[in-house]
Amino acid sequence: MSTIPSLKFEPLAYNTGVAYSQLPTDGSGDLDFTRSSKATRVNNNGEIELMDNSIPRLDYTDGGCPSLLLEPASANLITEGNDISNWAFGRTTRTVTNGVNPDGTAEQVVVSASAGTNSTHRFFSNTVAITPTEDYTISVYVKKGTSSKVDIVLRTPTEAGDGFNTCVFDMNNETISNGTFEVFNDDWYRVQSTDSFNTSTTGKVFIYVYNESGDKSYIATGNENLYIWGTQIEQGSYATSYIPTNGSIATRLAETLERDNISHLINSEEGVLYFEGSALEWGSSAGHQVSLSDGSGNNRIMIFIYSETQLGLRFNAVGTQLVQQTIYTVSSLSVNSKIAVRWGNGNYSIYQNGLSIYTQAIASSPIGLSKLNFSSVTETSPFYGNIKDLRIYKTALTDEELTDLTTI
Repeated sequence: MSTIPSLKFEPLAYNTGVAYSQLPTDGSGDLDFTRSSKATRVNNNGEIELMDNSIPRLDYTDGGCPSLLLEPASANLITEGNDISNWAFGRTTRTVTNGVNPDGTAEQVVVSASAGTNSTHRFFSNTVAITPTEDYTISVYVKKGTSSKVDIVLRTPTEAGDGFNTCVFDMNNETISNGTFEVFNDDWYRVQSTDSFNTSTTGKVFIYVYNESGDKSYIATGNENLYIWGTQIEQGSYATSYIPTNGSIATRLAETLERDNISHLINSEEGVLYFEGSALEWGSSAGHQVSLSDGSGNNRIMIFIYSETQLGLRFNAVGTQLVQQTIYTVSSLSVNSKIAVRWGNGNYSIYQNGLSIYTQAIASSPIGLSKLNFSSVTETSPFYGNIKDLRIYKTALTDEELTDLTTI
């Protein structure tokens, strides 16, 4: 476990004059972060950077102020994600040229169609094990060469077999079918596609080089080419941060964030828990949670993320559940959102993005709040996503202050 006093979330332009504890603030408020593996982030130069074990990732993917990135465990099943020299090349050739990759390294890999061949022009990965009916996501960094169009697909070892719907990305128009894309430095893109197999248990990533006219099958002149880097296959419904591989499967382990023994920073009788960020996961029966508690289920304030637009809440005071695990419809939680939960003074409320989502008059308050978890009190159902700001106010802010605080 690593304590990270250097990690600070600066407040935005908002000041009510009400004292609050902004976590982490000093040695008594530092958050405890764990990750027992290396992991990558996008640094402030826009490059993918590998971070050592238990070093938190301040990620600059969106530009401007960074977010603390928390992700679940994931494995890159492609054994040669960084160096595709051992891939198979069908009517294509691989060469190395000068240039900068998304991680800042030189010597870009360019794949070209083989001159004189009349068909599709593709290259493909090693065979990976796939569980039928489960979601998998493929992702690859591509850059336009003379070809501006690329096709990526995960299929059984025969191209016409079971597998994904084809994902075609046009870099000129930035249009895509059956996938999404992200923009990176130096005209690089990360293309992503999620799907599942019906019955097959193995697959390969096939990548097709189109010609300048946008054709998939053509008589090649040998001048049709594109740049490639950082291929990944992982089980799950979205692409996580890139996991480098050089000859074997690699795993990034899950991250946790919590802080115990902070009762001196919390007023159990009244207060506000404020969070700014976005979620990467949702959908389990228990949701993905952020909680304040006394270390047990007797006194706790729990936020549940059930879906992209569903937020839940639970209050317990002195062993009694005062607010059930109720679901409220909110603005999208997959993009940056500001959420505040108020307790005490007989008034319990949730605000999101300047709007009152829930309010209820409750006479009781929890006691002995001393622990913050980006998970449930029992450290299950963890929150995964991006955290931009986190504060605990020792006073129950007014409706006007909460509206001001959470307005995007």
